[in-house]
Amino acid sequence: MKRQSTAVCMTATLFLLLVAAGVLGPVYAQLQQSGGPGSAVTATQAGTWNINNITGTQTLPTGASTAAKQPALGTAGTPSADVLTVQGAASMTALKVDGTGGSFPITGSISNTGFNVTGSLPTGANVIGQVQTVPKTACGTTAFTPAWQAVPTSTTSLTATTSCVIAVIITNTNGAAQTVTITDGQGSPVTVINAFSVPANSQVTFPLYGSQMTSGIKWSAGGTGMTGTVVAYQ
Repeated sequence: MKRQSTAVCMTATLFLLLVAAGVLGPVYAQLQQSGGPGSAVTATQAGTWNINNITGTQTLPTGASTAAKQPALGTAGTPSADVLTVQGAASMTALKVDGTGGSFPITGSISNTGFNVTGSLPTGANVIGQVQTVPKTACGTTAFTPAWQAVPTSTTSLTATTSCVIAVIITNTNGAAQTVTITDGQGSPVTVINAFSVPANSQVTFPLYGSQMTSGIKWSAGGTGMTGTVVAYQ
């Protein structure tokens, strides 16, 4: 009886060992790693990884942005708070600087202190403003054009400023010829027109082509009834 119980116990023990080996064996195999203690274990991602509670310093990949908020791409024609700047590039489409995308409307005056206008003017009856030309002389660019006045019968200064005279115009309103004399304004005056006889009821123009008359212009007439004016720059 005792031998029979011993055999039963041994059989039961062997059965339990076999069961334990069948259950725990695969688990033990799964816990094994190659390379020995302390070596790295390669993990392969399957599905989505949610990484939370990372401590320590982590290095971002090259080119990764460190901004907490990443700018979003804007929509053409719609203002975007995420647009940081606009950078031009060669041959890029021009940015609109007005409300129409066509011609640029200008109101008010523009002071041309640092730019020039180039290109051809448009055809047609276009008004571009007033253009004033000034002859190049040894004098300044201020025009001296006194009103028509009677030429005195004694030598009188018309101006004491050195002038580059374009022309002198004299009209004789008398029924007979009359003379006129014109000099510069120096202490020893230089005579430019000496007792020139102007026919009755006629006008004479003396073209002087911008010649300089030092210290001004003086004139005189041989009698009354002579009027005149000058065109000069000072």
